[in-house]
Amino acid sequence: MEYNVMEYNEEGESSLKKSPPNLLTLPTEILQTITWHLDASAFFTSMLTCKRFKDVALCRRNILHHIFNLPGIRLGLEDLETSQLLLAFRQRAAKYLVGAGVLADVTRYDPVPSTISFSKAVFSPGSPAQLATAQNFATVHVYELTSHNVRLKASLQSHCCSWEAVASTDLDIIKIAFSTSRDLAVLYKPRRPAQNQTVSPFVDELDKPDTQILKLVTFHRLHASTKGYFYSSDQQETRDIVCDIAIEPVGLAVASNGKACIAYKTPVLKDSTEILLIGRNAKVMDACSYGQSQPLFIDIFELL
Repeated sequence: MEYNVMEYNEEGESSLKKSPPNLLTLPTEILQTITWHLDASAFFTSMLTCKRFKDVALCRRNILHHIFNLPGIRLGLEDLETSQLLLAFRQRAAKYLVGAGVLADVTRYDPVPSTISFSKAVFSPGSPAQLATAQNFATVHVYELTSHNVRLKASLQSHCCSWEAVASTDLDIIKIAFSTSRDLAVLYKPRRPAQNQTVSPFVDELDKPDTQILKLVTFHRLHASTKGYFYSSDQQETRDIVCDIAIEPVGLAVASNGKACIAYKTPVLKDSTEILLIGRNAKVMDACSYGQSQPLFIDIFELL
C-alpha cells in the first residue's frame, strides 16, 4: 500500500512524491507471518488498530493458530468459514479477557499523601467504584471513585471499645472485604504488647493465654431516599471469633448473606493455608433496617 503526497515548491509548481515505506506498506504475506508469531493478546488488539490489520487477520492459518492457544473446545472449529472463525476467536478472546491490559479504561488518581493507605485496603468495582482503607485508631475510610476525583463517603469505627475494657486504639485492622451487596466486613485483632513493654519475670508461662478473640465487624450498606446509599457506624454487627493465638489471618471474604471466610497461616504449617468459615442463621439487619441487632448465633468450623 503506497501513498502519494502532493508537494508544492516556492514557485507554486506541484509534484507527486511517494510516501516513505512503513509497516502498512509491507506485503500481506509478510504481515500475516508477523501476526502469526504474536501472542493471542497482541493478535487480538492488532485487529482493532486499523482496517489493514483487520484484513490481514482474515487468514485461516493465523486464526486457527491463535484460537487453539485459548481455552475452549477445538472440535468443529476447522469446519467454520473464515468470517465465523474470526468471530469465534473474538468472542473467546473477549470471554477470557485477552488484551484486557490494552483495552482497559484506566483512570489515574493522585490522592494527597498519607490520606489513603493501600497496605490494608479493598477495591470494589462498579458504578461508582469504592475503595475502603484502614486508618489510625481502628477507623475505616470509604472512598467513592468517580471519573476524576476521590471523595470520602464515610469514616467508620467499630463499637469494640466496650470489648472487655479494651480501647479501640488497642485494636489493629487486619483485613477488609466487600461483599457483592457492598456490605463492608472488617477483621480486628487485639494488639500485642510492645517489645519494650516491661513484663514481670514471675509470670508463669502456663498462665499465658493460648487463644485470642478476633472481631469481625460488618458495616451494612444502607439506603435512604434523601441521600442514596451510605454507611453508618451506628449500623454494624459484631461477631466474636475465638481462635489460636498463633494464627495469622492472610485473607478475608464475605458473602451477601453474611457468611464469612478467613484464610490464615500458622507458625507450624508455614507452607499451607487453612480456612475458617463463619456462618450464621440469618442476616441481622436488612439494608434499610435501623432497629437494634438481634442476638446472633454463630457456627464456627474449621476445614483442614
